[in-house]
Amino acid sequence: MQKLILVNVRIDYDAWVAVGNLAHDMEISKARRDLNWEKQFKLALYPEEAKAVRASRMPEHEDSCTMCGSFCAAKGAAKLFSEDLQLSGKA
Repeated sequence: MQKLILVNVRIDYDAWVAVGNLAHDMEISKARRDLNWEKQFKLALYPEEAKAVRASRMPEHEDSCTMCGSFCAAKGAAKLFSEDLQLSGKA
């Protein structure tokens, strides 16, 4: 038997619309890609909550996220696409 786990995510739609422009989305996406936690916190809708979640689930290695640990998809993708990102100027 498989278990289904649902996560309750609170989203303030008005707050998201207020900052949800393309430039903001690209900036936070790059911060996620680069595992730049401080920039992610700065750009988050709820920065204090984001910091609290990170602090409560601190992974073994600080350069990984709380979901993946040593199997971090962002780190793997960075290794795989680093040359392409440098050449395109999107790094």
